[in-house]
Amino acid sequence: MRLDRIKFSENIYKYGKRLITTKTCAPKGELRYVSGPQTSICLTKSMTPEEAKEMMINTAIKSFSARDTRVTMKINGKDIVGEWLNGGGSKCAYRVKLDNEEICVLLPHNNWFGAINEPKNTIILKKLGLITNDYCKIIPVEVEGQKIPALVMKPYDKHSFKIFDKKNPNDDLSKYYDIHKIREDNIEEVFGPLVNDVKTLVDNDIRIAYDSFNLALKDGKLRLYINDLPYETLVKQGNKENRILMYLEHMLGTVPSSIGWNKIKENPFADSLSSMEGQDKIMPKLIEMYYKLV
Repeated sequence: MRLDRIKFSENIYKYGKRLITTKTCAPKGELRYVSGPQTSICLTKSMTPEEAKEMMINTAIKSFSARDTRVTMKINGKDIVGEWLNGGGSKCAYRVKLDNEEICVLLPHNNWFGAINEPKNTIILKKLGLITNDYCKIIPVEVEGQKIPALVMKPYDKHSFKIFDKKNPNDDLSKYYDIHKIREDNIEEVFGPLVNDVKTLVDNDIRIAYDSFNLALKDGKLRLYINDLPYETLVKQGNKENRILMYLEHMLGTVPSSIGWNKIKENPFADSLSSMEGQDKIMPKLIEMYYKLV
């Protein structure tokens, strides 16, 4: 389903005008914080986005890519070799072992002025009860004799929950979750927590792009895992109804993309969610679920 194919208002009239006339979802006032971020990695003092920008202005930052499979960098005064993990977009990720702890160091590829906004945006989402990386900081890293700002995060496989990134999958959802539970007659159990995460985003006027939507398996439930947050501000006023539809569509896309290609065919319903026809069929039920949430 695409917003230029079908308007949200038409969808609502078709499946019950009462859905938008009987519920008011968006709260007034400031963002509603429900929990604090976890920080457990001991590194040199982190930098603010302003400090990172000043460092970038005064330094010629190399653009890293997949050709740089191993990068020697200095962190906390120690020479460390980073092993390539993945990359593209604004950053390239390297796995690094520092003081017997593995961390993920992200070096600039493109639009680094945007990427350095990720720590503050990660904290905002975490305080809203959404799932994102347990740790996200900017630190000074020396590469080839130059100090540059780098993002430091916890590797996916070091989290207490499983993460399935559609761009760089670290595992197959079917190894940890019974994909046959993903059925049309079981959507409330399977999609309820995901729809609730979407509602949190919409209620707080949060702007998130398609690439930021991924999947996590936490406490036996499918949840949104949100990363890639290179925004100056996450809060953006706009058409709430269109955003609901867009976010639900993004959410649906994370499910089939998290299941291995050799497994997805075992569940025709889950497989259908990767098509517009399949999403058109299930979207009205998700919209109804959304408006039933208190």
